[in-house]
Amino acid sequence: MSVEVKVKPKERDIEDYIERLAFLRRYKDELGDKRKNIYGTLAGAMLNKPVAI
Repeated sequence: MSVEVKVKPKERDIEDYIERLAFLRRYKDELGDKRKNIYGTLAGAMLNKPVAI
């Protein structure tokens, strides 16, 4: 599980986080990790507007 916390997350922060999760999946595949899913969450204290991915 991967967790990231930002005080004021922006839409680009979310996109970057998704890219990092994809990198983590590729890395785990190279290590031979057979688990299918990597779970991640990004938490924010203040959001300027709703963001849906």
